[in-house]
Amino acid sequence: MASVTVDDVRDVINLSSNDIPDAKVLKMIKRAEVTLELELGKEIDYNGCSDAEKAGMQRIVEQSPCREVLRVSDVLSGLGFNLQFLSSPKYVEERLGRLAAEELASLREVFAENAHPRFMKEFKGCRHVAYARKVDYVRGVRDADMLKMAKLIKIVGVLLQTKVYLFWRNPNF
Repeated sequence: MASVTVDDVRDVINLSSNDIPDAKVLKMIKRAEVTLELELGKEIDYNGCSDAEKAGMQRIVEQSPCREVLRVSDVLSGLGFNLQFLSSPKYVEERLGRLAAEELASLREVFAENAHPRFMKEFKGCRHVAYARKVDYVRGVRDADMLKMAKLIKIVGVLLQTKVYLFWRNPNF
């Protein structure tokens, strides 16, 4: 029997222990285990899987953050935001509260200029339509309250994460 370790996963996705903590990798392993159990209809144990199951993971694609998100993150960094804490509502609200009016205006402007589809879905005129109009989005950003701005910043934090998609091929098929 083999065991899938955090180092095995880091090797597959080409990251070091400095890039991603053990706890987060272990969480990924456990989620993959549950997903495989549901898909295959059989119990999987990452601590005691077959060598074939362990070796069957293949890296399919790695998705890096897009240009719009990187531009917004550059401005956030320049305004003193720590990009690793963007998913923390308390941190983001506290940082937004310390921004001067001109800094908040520049943040609104960078969001308006970089209309990522995920940002656009946060505004009333852009939801539930196949192709949202940028004017509705820009109006929404300019009129957004602090809670809406905090939500947009949280989305930046999620979109900054590099997504790695793995595929496991069942050797029995």
